[in-house]
Amino acid sequence: MFPLYSELAFVGPEGRERLRIADGHAVPTLRNVSDPAQTTYLTETYFQQARELPPDQIFVSHVTGWHINREEQLRGAATPEAAVEGDIYRGVIRFAKAQYDKAGRFRGVVVLSLDHRHLMEYTQHITPTEDRFVVFPSYDSGNYGRITPQPAYQTATGAYCREYQSSVVVGGQVQSGYGTACRQPDGNWVVVN
Repeated sequence: MFPLYSELAFVGPEGRERLRIADGHAVPTLRNVSDPAQTTYLTETYFQQARELPPDQIFVSHVTGWHINREEQLRGAATPEAAVEGDIYRGVIRFAKAQYDKAGRFRGVVVLSLDHRHLMEYTQHITPTEDRFVVFPSYDSGNYGRITPQPAYQTATGAYCREYQSSVVVGGQVQSGYGTACRQPDGNWVVVN
């Protein structure tokens, strides 16, 4: 099970953290994150970005983390799948929102840093009920698949179904397919052909 969040923080209007919780524990050393060199990954600008947004918007960062090279990941194993003792990339996606008092004065920034693995795990299980594609990546191999559902329709028996197109990339080779999935009474979608 991946942790839901890596860090929670409240940053005061001057950029100094007033509260920081990392890995479920309060951190006694608080930083001035208005200076990117004092942020976790030494280059982050989430405080400045959130402060500049309109009050109704939230800053969302790219995935940020320390680089893990191939040797660190594999630790002598032939493939990522066989690398049991290797290092794991641990990244975060930061959500930062400026806070204002009732008079409209800037009071600081609330920051929620979600573990990227949690978000990837979550997105792997989205039911494709919208007209958009869903990506299923493999963290270990770099292979991935994509499903593009077509508009839903109701069958003569009353079932809601969708045709879909799929493409899977394995070792750089694309394999395409198509089929039909129908929604079951419990809400799950099942491939019917």
